[in-house]
Amino acid sequence: MSLNSTASSSTNPPGKSATSGLSDKVCRRTGKRALRRELSFYIIGLTLVSAFFYTMLLKFYYERGFAETTHITLRVELQEFAKQYALDPSTPLPHSQVLHMRIDDWHTMPTFFQQQISKEEIDTGEVIDVDWSPNGHHEWEGVRFLVGQSVLLNDGKRLYGIIDHKADLLTDIEKDEFDRLFRKIFIVGGVFISLMVCTVWLFNRRMQRNTRALSAWAESLSMENLKQDIPDFRYQELNRISDQLYAAFDRISGLLAREHRFLRNASHELRTPIAVIRANMELLEKIGYSGMIERPLERIQRANKGMQQLTETLLWISRENEVVPKVEAVNPEPLVQEIIEDLSYLLSDKPVELQLNFTGALQEVELPVTPLRIVLNNLIRNAFQHTQEGLVRFTLTPDSLEIENQDNGLSHGDSEDSFGLGLMLVEQICERMDWVLEIKRRADGVTATLTIPVA
Repeated sequence: MSLNSTASSSTNPPGKSATSGLSDKVCRRTGKRALRRELSFYIIGLTLVSAFFYTMLLKFYYERGFAETTHITLRVELQEFAKQYALDPSTPLPHSQVLHMRIDDWHTMPTFFQQQISKEEIDTGEVIDVDWSPNGHHEWEGVRFLVGQSVLLNDGKRLYGIIDHKADLLTDIEKDEFDRLFRKIFIVGGVFISLMVCTVWLFNRRMQRNTRALSAWAESLSMENLKQDIPDFRYQELNRISDQLYAAFDRISGLLAREHRFLRNASHELRTPIAVIRANMELLEKIGYSGMIERPLERIQRANKGMQQLTETLLWISRENEVVPKVEAVNPEPLVQEIIEDLSYLLSDKPVELQLNFTGALQEVELPVTPLRIVLNNLIRNAFQHTQEGLVRFTLTPDSLEIENQDNGLSHGDSEDSFGLGLMLVEQICERMDWVLEIKRRADGVTATLTIPVA
């Protein structure tokens, strides 16, 4: 078999921990769209559309109001004259610079009126509007606005009326005032858009400040400050999210605390029988025993030693504090050779060849010895335990250790389960220490590479 056929390869780049790995995953799933920005686009878009239609409506009703006023004026003049004409047919027609009336004779109207309004149109009795701008709608020169209508008199004759507004009769001041009123429509629209943009900007600024505060609080949440009061993030939605985050973190912290407590208690409970077995084994060695029980006692001793190493590993991982392990000067080569020698009993009666390739002169370096020894113990034990026939090669360089096993024999059926815990513990230690553990699988074995972080 191989180092572990069920556990997946674990690789942590130098200087990165499990938290940074989680950050990478979050970054990979984070989209480009921000809720705050998208909401701003919607609000500003709605503002522009509503401002456009509102401005157009103001312009329409401004022009329509002027036209309706002229319509009412012409209708009142026609009806009033029709009443007077019914009483006295000799009533003279009213006439001014603006108002023009004819009785039953459209052709006597000024030629300009006849060119703009045909007799067939005005005989229908409908109100007719004519906006005549020879130089364009932005120029006052020559602009005229005509409103025409006809009504039947009591004697069957038709009364024609035309109101003619000539822009040339207005003074420059009156024209400027008219343009000023018209420009105010667009000014109102611009002010509305500016107010909405400022409102959105202020809302986004306040929202961004509170969301950043929520993000910073969530990132700083830890077991140490879990009992502190939850800050007020102003908005109910953000406060609800903070409550849910706190509740989730509280549940997770409870689970971790129970797990650590279980590991500590289980490890401490195991240390007592392990120590008793070890003491009795040492006593038997002093007393001496016959050859028949020598091999069973050796197996008991080895199993006791394996349990002791596993217990120490569990105790080290279950520590609640984050104190950096003690760093000591150590030479990796003698350490690896010592562990190989201690675990060589796992290769007894196995046709397995050991190859030790130690590259270059290795000097003492500053390393955290306790976690390093635990990791090396588990990796080397794994390689020996899962190689029934073949080769185990060790390649040690100044910054890494590579353990490669080539298994040509049949593995024991329980080998995977027997070391699944060991590799899991090794991965946890490497994550805590920011070490790099890379597992490469092959058909006939596995290569485990541990990058040794030189302090």
